[in-house]
Amino acid sequence: AAMGLLSEVEAARRALREVAIRDGLTNLYNRRCFGARLHAEVSQARRMASPLTVIMIDVDHFKRINDLWGHSAGDEVLQRVADALIAYVRPDDLSARFGGEEFVALLPGAPLDEAADVAERIRLAIADLRIASLEPAETPHVTASLGIAAFDHDTETVDQLLQRADSAMYAAKTEGRNRCVIAAGRVPADAPRRLQSQGS
Repeated sequence: AAMGLLSEVEAARRALREVAIRDGLTNLYNRRCFGARLHAEVSQARRMASPLTVIMIDVDHFKRINDLWGHSAGDEVLQRVADALIAYVRPDDLSARFGGEEFVALLPGAPLDEAADVAERIRLAIADLRIASLEPAETPHVTASLGIAAFDHDTETVDQLLQRADSAMYAAKTEGRNRCVIAAGRVPADAPRRLQSQGS
């Protein structure tokens, strides 16, 4: 009986730990958990001189979705975007809800070109979503703008890495949304061709 009680207590503790690090709506990791993991991965990347990339993702026109179809429809959009994110990141990557309609993916060991390919697959998966709550609608689908930044081991802080990814994401919005933009810095020669925008 005592062993059974200890097992139940440990299971309850594990459940509480999960609640503390998960977003309640999407079940992705939350911003706090992401921040702790990012600092750890940056330290590891510096020690090992290994690549590290961040992808910032923001749902396009999300306020319009809430205004026209209601917050329950907005919640469904966030849940479906989270599902798409989980499906297309690699097993060792970390996906998190960064806040509101903004998400982030941390890709340890991924060089910039590989992360750009992952970002494009995520973008396409989101654009292919069909959300029942948005029907009927003139544009019954969801798009997202993505910014990609690779960590500069020599000169960059964690905050600067996130700022570059965030700036690239907002550049994607400025350029028309539904596209991926690589942050200034290590830009592959073929990036403009591979990440040709397809937004509206």
